[in-house]
Amino acid sequence: MTGIAGIIKDYLVSKGITYTYVNIMPSTPQKCVAVYDVAGRSPDFTFDGAKFRRPSIQITTRDYKYDDSYSLISDVISYLEQLEGTTYSNIQFIQIEQTTDIFSYDYQDEYNNMLKCFAVNFNLEIFKQ
Repeated sequence: MTGIAGIIKDYLVSKGITYTYVNIMPSTPQKCVAVYDVAGRSPDFTFDGAKFRRPSIQITTRDYKYDDSYSLISDVISYLEQLEGTTYSNIQFIQIEQTTDIFSYDYQDEYNNMLKCFAVNFNLEIFKQ
């Protein structure tokens, strides 16, 4: 079974962000996106037994240039906003809430290149059909 980070990764790949990874940011390629499962909120149950899950994810981007990495995370945010209210991979995305602003940090690769990274967190409310 694919977790929510894997489903989000597949969705981003379908949008053209092909260098996307789940729960890992590999040392190469330098330009990439990572989707991490992070602690979410407890699920809600309805009287008829339906289970609404409320996982959380973190998206991290990395690239050589500040502007390129920032543009990449901005694209990811836009794609996730478009996913809200739709169904993808038999998952109904009821709500996608950005819970942090974009924050940045630097990463030095094995060749001493300084790369720019950005990250943002989201809370999701989903229902598996």
